[in-house]
Order: sequence, then structure tokens, then C-alpha cells
Amino acid sequence: MPDDTQQATPTVPAARDAAPEHHMHLLGRYYRQVEAGRKTIEVRVASPSKRDIAVGDTVVFHDRNTGRELDVIVQRVSPYASFEDLLRSEDAARIDPDGPPNGLLTKLRSIYPPSKEALGVIAFAFDHRPARPGRPMPMTAEQYAQTVPHHTVYGCLYIRDEHDRPVQLRSVYGSRPWQFNWSARGFLSGRWQAVRACWLASVGDGPCDHAR
Repeated sequence: MPDDTQQATPTVPAARDAAPEHHMHLLGRYYRQVEAGRKTIEVRVASPSKRDIAVGDTVVFHDRNTGRELDVIVQRVSPYASFEDLLRSEDAARIDPDGPPNGLLTKLRSIYPPSKEALGVIAFAFDHRPARPGRPMPMTAEQYAQTVPHHTVYGCLYIRDEHDRPVQLRSVYGSRPWQFNWSARGFLSGRWQAVRACWLASVGDGPCDHAR
């Protein structure tokens, strides 16, 4: 859901063999819903730039409040004659998961005047898998291996929700700043220390013999 109907949303020319890329600006609360994977439909009026968006294109959402951005791949484009027609078919909880469903029509019409709605409206459906690749690792695998301390245990968590979607996993070399906030130092703190102690007691040996 946009923050300003006058906000320009330029289309960036795509590189060869790359999907077309489009930009949309969101208020912080809607950006955070997209970032968390809770908001998976964006509604816009059918302006010429929005009618150009197709399935498989990349949409880059910009947080109006912080300047952060994230990108998604458009999975479905559904045009409607009006907001009323759209809300009869689309799940309001996917458009604004924190708002009352019966108030969404009023909210949309407070953003867009009748002259804008008369252009038609479009629902863009997406999931929260990133569309653009992250930046390449700044060293080879062999060079990285030389930086890893000996006899150190490293773990990787892959967490999925009830819909089998990964939960906010991102490469530390990705093009957006959000990721799991953890470090090697914190990995064995608190609860992990208890897990480590139980494991050591069960195998009856030191950690180095199992971490080499």
C-alpha cells in the first residue's frame, strides 16, 4: 500500500536477460509486513507504469521512513474494475494483515481519489523470496577457509514457517541489510552452552575431537 499517490515509481532499465525491475515506495508499517512475509499482495491503481508490470518481473520496495529496500518476484497480476471488485476476490489479510478487513475499502479510497480508481486497480501477488542476487563473496572459498580458526564449531540454522517458507534468511553479502543477528561469540552463550554441555556429557569426549 503506497504512502503517497504522487510518489514517482520509476522503472529501471533491465540488464540483458534480466527481468524488468520496478520500484514502489511503502510506509514503514507496510514495508515491515512485506519484510516479515506477512503482506504478500500490493494494490495499486492501473497507471501506465503499473500496467507494464508482468508476472516474473522484479519489484523493489523502498521503506519511505528508513530508505531500506527489498525485492520480490511478481507471481500474479490481477486487474479489477474497482476496489470493491478487488476486495471481493482478494484476501484482505494478505494486503494489510494488521488492519481490520472491513476497513480496507475505506482506507484504499482515502489514498486514491475516484479519478484514480477509475483507471482500474491491480493486485500484485508475490512471496518474499528475493529476486536479485546478492553481491559475490569478496574472496575465494580457499581464502575464506584460511580465515576460519582451527577446532571451532560453526552451525547453520534453516528455519521455516508453517507454510514451508524460509524465515528471514539472507546472505551476509546480500544487497539488503537484514539477516540473522548472531555471531560465533554468541553461538555458544546461554541456552547453547547448555546444549553443548549435554552433548559433551553424552559423547564423553572433548569438543575438538568432534570439530576437526
